[in-house]
Amino acid sequence: YLEDFTKADEIPFDFQRKRLSILVRTKEGNFILITKGAYKNILEVCSYASVEGRILRIEELKGKIEEIYQRYSEQGYKVIALAYKDLRKDNIAYTDEREMIFGGFIVLHDPIKQDSKKTIQELMALGVDLRIVTGDNILVAKKFAKDLGLPEKIISGEELRKYPAEALTAIVRDFYVFAELDPMQKEDIVLALRRLGHVVGYMGDGANDLLAMRASDVALSVENAMDVVKESADIVFSNPDLAGIREAIVEGRRAFLNSMKYSRIQTSSNFGNMLSVLGASFLVPFIPLLPYQVLTLNLLADLSFLTLPSDNVDEEKLKKPTSWDLSKLKKFIVFFGPVSSIFDYATFFYAMHILRAGPDTFRSLWFLESLVTQSLVLLFLRTDKTAFLQSRPSKALVLTVLGVLSSGVFLLYSPFGRLLGLYPLGVEQLIFVFIVTLSYVFLVEMVKRLYAARLSN
Repeated sequence: YLEDFTKADEIPFDFQRKRLSILVRTKEGNFILITKGAYKNILEVCSYASVEGRILRIEELKGKIEEIYQRYSEQGYKVIALAYKDLRKDNIAYTDEREMIFGGFIVLHDPIKQDSKKTIQELMALGVDLRIVTGDNILVAKKFAKDLGLPEKIISGEELRKYPAEALTAIVRDFYVFAELDPMQKEDIVLALRRLGHVVGYMGDGANDLLAMRASDVALSVENAMDVVKESADIVFSNPDLAGIREAIVEGRRAFLNSMKYSRIQTSSNFGNMLSVLGASFLVPFIPLLPYQVLTLNLLADLSFLTLPSDNVDEEKLKKPTSWDLSKLKKFIVFFGPVSSIFDYATFFYAMHILRAGPDTFRSLWFLESLVTQSLVLLFLRTDKTAFLQSRPSKALVLTVLGVLSSGVFLLYSPFGRLLGLYPLGVEQLIFVFIVTLSYVFLVEMVKRLYAARLSN
């Protein structure tokens, strides 16, 4: 019974010895040293073994012990070795860990979840390269790799020490499973992967993972991990499985791609607006748009982007990681910014030379044309594919854009518009805006193909 024993002293676990020792006092007043740890590290301090109450020399049983150890390890069990001996003192030192009696194994089973192999295949399909980095013995690690469908290219921490530090970058590229590692070796592997240009996420739950987690780009942990590990993690998953990682990657890419849409469309639109305003200041003999009209136009146009973060993303875009590319953004601005200006200048020509409009009509016409083109283009520039036919926007985004357009038309035909200097347009002007909008959308689709061809070259 446990109450018959009292803990008298302890030597904590460390990653050099890979052992933990405690000294217990029995109710009779005797002292027993009990040590547990990694199989090889326990065996090296044992001179004897206990078999059915008999104490034998360890040399007689090493073959049998090794056979048992390998059998359970190859089945994926975590095997912890146990040793003990009697002592005649009430404290212990490192030097007491010798001439001990091998007592047996503690066999633990932490089975892989049934869907783990499928999830790993899904992660690989997303362009995520996986490595198993563990302190478990190489036989257990090999079993895990086989069950998970990973290449069985395995190397142990002991073998890694034989290579120079500069060889590690080649090793982490070629091997998929790293076993029997100490915390510093785990950290070295993470740093080597980063030197190769990878963005590294490391998932850990124990103190031996802290160094590697801090060296990674993204530190991951689970709810049942040690408190200090969870505090060090960037993301803590409530469920300890890989499906959460896959979902996080997909949602992260979705959010990033939608933010890229915003950056591309908004900057190109702003560039086009600047070109239009610059030209209008020379071509129009009065102020083209009043300050509060510009502010209202910008407010309504920006409202179109409110639901963009929840927009649909093309599936093939989610299957590979995407990085921020400023050169591509510049090309996008140069390609699409002037397109909107072309139709702004067409509006100027129509209003000034055909319609011969006064300031109020000119401003109302340009306000509506600019709002319609800026808002609708969001539905077409959000994808590299043909809009609506090959890639559909989310319902929320479509409704938001339609709501903004309705608000703009409402302003023109309501008393609130008079406060902004906006006035109703006739049927002819509305038909013109409709033709300009269709032409703009058609040209945008054509330029998209040209832009895609230029990028591919």
